[in-house]
Amino acid sequence: MKKVIQNLIMILCIIVFVFFGYKIYNYNKEENELEKLRDDLIEGAIIKNVPENQISEGMEGTKLPIEIDFSVLKSKNKDIVAWLYSEGTPINYPIAQSNDNDYYLRRLLNGKYNQAGTIFMDYRNNSNFNDFNTIIYGHNMKNDTMFGSLINYEKQDYFNEHKNMYLFTEHKNFKIELFAGYITSSESDIYNFPKSSDTNEKLIKMAKGKSTFKSDVEVNSYDKIITLSTCSYDYEDARYVLFGVLRDVNSVETTLGKIKLNSVDGDNNPVSESRFELLDTTGKSYGSVVAGDSGIITFYKVPEGEYILKQIETNSKYRSEEISKNVTVKAGETVEVTFVNSLIKNK
Repeated sequence: MKKVIQNLIMILCIIVFVFFGYKIYNYNKEENELEKLRDDLIEGAIIKNVPENQISEGMEGTKLPIEIDFSVLKSKNKDIVAWLYSEGTPINYPIAQSNDNDYYLRRLLNGKYNQAGTIFMDYRNNSNFNDFNTIIYGHNMKNDTMFGSLINYEKQDYFNEHKNMYLFTEHKNFKIELFAGYITSSESDIYNFPKSSDTNEKLIKMAKGKSTFKSDVEVNSYDKIITLSTCSYDYEDARYVLFGVLRDVNSVETTLGKIKLNSVDGDNNPVSESRFELLDTTGKSYGSVVAGDSGIITFYKVPEGEYILKQIETNSKYRSEEISKNVTVKAGETVEVTFVNSLIKNK
């Protein structure tokens, strides 16, 4: 009887060994398939590392470290809508989009089943990144591939070393200026799409308030942002979400300028919570924005021309000294405008 028990234990151990051996083998096999597929795309001239003396430069003077040949990408898979790149990190992947959020969850670009899946865009988003918030999903892999490295943004030092990413599409290139990141639930409101500028502002304020790192990037409700989402294991259905604002670096937009607005008091200290609206000479509004703690608002990608800046709401502790100002925008230039508010002494 004792020998029978020993044999059963030995058989059980062999079964367990074989099972876990198979799991490890299968995991390594899938990992190798994923890396080979990506490497094949890179080697196929889809990504071209640009020599230092030939680095591409966008209209803002942003240097692009790589270039993408989308004709090659599209020949491999028409679902590819972009390429995401973060210098000095493992993030260097194509982004796909299907008609749901399940297809690429456990599939590679070639359609083959794989636990790592593919980096993919939310099916509800426009593929041209024209929405206020575009959501991109990727698995948190233990070897830091896919979005496994995003969780490192819990540390301020990591953010300080990797403040920007790059997003390449068939028609435009973007620099991603990261401004917030934190752990949240998979049922969070950030996965719902805002329908007004007020909702946009609330999302930005919430993200900055909960962020695990501090960033001085200015973001407004009319900007386009991107949310990178991955699993976190802090609690059930937890997610780590990383937010960035998209800055267009295409050199073809040569007729655009910027307006930098400073909201200050009489001593040149920043005044927050004042709302400003940008209008052209016909009265068309380009949106209204509330100044944050820095008192600075930047209007990006403003076409050349004459504009009117109006202060339509004032911080309750202050009185506005200037209601509106005329502004002339020139291509490739930044025009600075200052609005002075006086402190109401009895408040």
